[in-house]
Amino acid sequence: MACFTQFRALIIVILLWSIPLHGDEAKDLQKRLQQRFVKQVFTIRNFYGGNHLTFDSQGNLLRGDKQFVDQVCWCAAQMEVKKLEIKQGKVVFRGHRIVGIYDSGKGTFSKLLREPKEVQVDIELDPARMNEEDIVSVLEKIILTRKDDLNTLVPDAWRAADFDPTAHEITKVKKDAASENENVSAPKVIHAPDPDYSSEARRAGFQGDLLLEIVVDEKGNVARIRLTRCLGMGLDEQAVQAVSQWKFDPAMRNGQPVAVQLNVEVSFHLYR
Repeated sequence: MACFTQFRALIIVILLWSIPLHGDEAKDLQKRLQQRFVKQVFTIRNFYGGNHLTFDSQGNLLRGDKQFVDQVCWCAAQMEVKKLEIKQGKVVFRGHRIVGIYDSGKGTFSKLLREPKEVQVDIELDPARMNEEDIVSVLEKIILTRKDDLNTLVPDAWRAADFDPTAHEITKVKKDAASENENVSAPKVIHAPDPDYSSEARRAGFQGDLLLEIVVDEKGNVARIRLTRCLGMGLDEQAVQAVSQWKFDPAMRNGQPVAVQLNVEVSFHLYR
C-alpha cells in the first residue's frame, strides 16, 4: 500500500509539471522575459532569412524561410526585439531586422539601420518546461551567444583573414592622396559606371549607403570585392556588378604600379 501511495504521488507530481502556466504565473514569466530581451539585439543562428520563423522546443526551424540570409544581406540576421509575448504555448518575439557593419577584427556588429518590415520569431514550448531557465536554454540554440565565435560562422567573404596581404592599404582615398606610411599614391578612377537601382528597392522606396572593400591591381582593374556594409533588396548585387567594371589609373610607389586595397562607399538614393 505504501508503494502504491508513493507511485500515485509521483504521478500527481508529473501531471502537475505538465500543466500549462495560467494567470499570474504566465504574466510574471512574460514580464521577466520582457525585462531580459525587449530592446535587445540578437543574431539569428544560421542566418535564416524571412520575416516569420517558427522553432520547436529543441531550437529546430519548423516553418519559415530556410534560405541563407546572405542571398539578401547576411548582416540582416540581426533582430531588435520590440515586443515579447507568451501565448498559445509559444514565446513570440516581434521586432525589426537590423543591418549592421561587421567588424571582423572584433567579431562584432555596430548597429546601422533598421529594416522597415516587422519580423516575428515563434518558439513552440514544451508545457513541462515553461520556466525562464528552460526557455533561455532553448533560445540559446536559436540565437548566437557570447560563447559563439562569429568569425568561424560568417560567410567566407567576411572572415577576418587578410583580404589581400600583398596589397597596400589605403583606407581613405582622395585625389592625389598618398598613404603616409608607405608613400603610395592612390589610384585614380577613369571609368566608374553607376549601379542600377533594383526594382524591389525602387518599389519600396528603400535608400541607403553600402560599403565595399576592393583591391585595385597593378593594371588598374578591380581584382577583388568584399562587402563590409550591406543593404539588401538586390542593391548589394547591383553595386558589386557595377564596381567590378570600374577602371583606374593604378596606384604608384616609387614610379612603379602597385596593387592597393581601399574602401568604396556606394550610395543609393531616390530623387524626385
